[in-house]
Amino acid sequence: MEIRGAVPTAGLTDGVVTVEDGVVASVTPTDTSGSSRASGTVILPGLLDIHCHGGGGHSFATTDQAEALAAAAWHAAAGTTGVIASLVTAAPRDLLRQVRALAPLVAAGELLGIHLEGPFLAPARRGAHAPRLLRDPDPALVADLLEAAGGAIKIVTVAPERPGAAPVAAMLRAAGVVVAYGHTDAGYECMARALADASGDALVTHLGNAMPPLHHRAAGPLGAALGAAAADEASVELIADGVHVDAGFTRLVFAVAAPGRVVLVTDATA
Repeated sequence: MEIRGAVPTAGLTDGVVTVEDGVVASVTPTDTSGSSRASGTVILPGLLDIHCHGGGGHSFATTDQAEALAAAAWHAAAGTTGVIASLVTAAPRDLLRQVRALAPLVAAGELLGIHLEGPFLAPARRGAHAPRLLRDPDPALVADLLEAAGGAIKIVTVAPERPGAAPVAAMLRAAGVVVAYGHTDAGYECMARALADASGDALVTHLGNAMPPLHHRAAGPLGAALGAAAADEASVELIADGVHVDAGFTRLVFAVAAPGRVVLVTDATA
């Protein structure tokens, strides 16, 4: 699209873009009363999705780069211009092959990174993950995955109660990877310790899903996560699609969490 006329270079908090015959004719601020707001399409920055398994019939859990690119393109067409490709629990050999296939796409800027959602998850809260492939956090496997990724792995989900979770989490953070806690059956104290160890850089995978519900006598991982988000010490993912969590729960999370600590994700599949 051609752009003519003066365009502000400092950016706009809110503004009006006027298009005439396929040409951007002007970009002007919206006055404080909002009276200059024009009707029509709303323009937003491209959305970023940090938890997404695929879309449009295409999966990121693949060794086919064309399929991964097709999934990213499907989301881009709907306004999500950056995606972290989430991989589900798989056998170590398969995970390594998938990571090696996706890593060049991250290096090229086609994907924002790779998220490993498993295999270090709690069997009781596995969701759709294959139970026979779940395992305790394994430093040797993590080292192999990090080497295969060459810096492309950005997030790894871990159940904090599994043996070896703390040293593996420290290993991942030392490599610049965000440790997300989820798919967990941990109690409040265990989850709270894990979040505190992250020193403000922790993430919680799809809050409310694949974890025990909040109870006034057993706050569990959900209570620990909400407390850390309220204290500006952790970020929480939320699948706010009206299906995964109730609208009232969504309102509660936004009311409790510190500004900027709620991350809306799709957790979309192929």
